[in-house]
Amino acid sequence: MSNEPIDPKSSARAFYAVQLKRLRAERKLTQGELGGHPAVMVSDKLIGHVENCYRPPTRRLSKGLDKAFDIREFFEGLYAAIKRESGPAPSFWEYEEYEGIASSIKTYQNFLIPGLLQTEEHMRTVVSAGQRPDAVDQLVATRMARQEILRRDDPPWLVALLDASRVSRGRLDAVDRCL
Repeated sequence: MSNEPIDPKSSARAFYAVQLKRLRAERKLTQGELGGHPAVMVSDKLIGHVENCYRPPTRRLSKGLDKAFDIREFFEGLYAAIKRESGPAPSFWEYEEYEGIASSIKTYQNFLIPGLLQTEEHMRTVVSAGQRPDAVDQLVATRMARQEILRRDDPPWLVALLDASRVSRGRLDAVDRCL
């Protein structure tokens, strides 16, 4: 654990931490007092961990902080920026590893075409919301690389159930082109 000051320009998470600490200090609240606020309700330890970038904030905490500080969507907006910046969840990489060695894959999608069946154009549309162009390229490349398992000599058996009433015909045509 480093005692060096956090550079708020280094990331959205660092900016969040610095702003949380600043606003708490301006209002002369201890970490425990802020954590005990009815809108927040977390431990003083968690407040300290978020302020020091040891733990990422949650959406619930961010909404609670906005209420506690009586500011509109500040921390909630920063939380969204942190999520965009952090890319795929750590569990995604574990899933991708298992997907690569699976003999069968079964998926149900209510609203989206599964990533293994998306065209590059569709992927770009799905991942581009709020992302920088270079981040979109990286996310699309990662998703496209996943499709290589369908082209190997012994591909997994893939069963994909789609709710056709919620997925547009154009998108289903794109799935046909992938297969």
